[in-house]
Amino acid sequence: MKNTTNLLLPCAAILMLAACVSDFGQREHAFLRHETETTLTQKIIKGQTTRSEIETLFGKPAPYEEGCYSYHVSSMPFYNFLPTNFLYMKSRSEHWRLCIDYNGDTVRDYRFSHTADIKTDSPAGSLLKDFADGLRPPLSKPSRNPL
Repeated sequence: MKNTTNLLLPCAAILMLAACVSDFGQREHAFLRHETETTLTQKIIKGQTTRSEIETLFGKPAPYEEGCYSYHVSSMPFYNFLPTNFLYMKSRSEHWRLCIDYNGDTVRDYRFSHTADIKTDSPAGSLLKDFADGLRPPLSKPSRNPL
C-alpha cells in the first residue's frame, strides 16, 4: 500500500503540471500555429477560394465563431511551482485567430492575428511593494480655509 502511495503522488503531480500546458481540446485548430500572413496569402485568394476549399484546408470553424478559427496556448515553466520560488514567476500566452468573410460561397476577405503575451511577476516584489505602500503616510486633503 505504501509503495502505491509513493508512486501515486509523483504521477498526480506530473498530470497537474501537464494540464498547465494543455490546449484543452482545441487541437483541430492547432494548424494556426504554423500559419503566417505569407502562407495564408498563398492558400487564400480573395474572390476565388471557395468555402469548401477553406474547409478542406482548415476544417470547419467552431459553431459559436461564425467563420473564425482560433487557437490559444498558455504555459507556465516548471520552476513556477517550486515551493522555493519566491522571486520570479513567468507565464506565456499566445492566441492565433483567422476570420474569413464570404460573399456567397467565395472568400470576400480574411483577417489573421497572432498575439503573444509574456507576464513576469515577483511574489516577493509585490509583498515588498505592499509593505512599502503601508509605510507611506496617506495623502492629506487640502484644508478649506474660509476667508
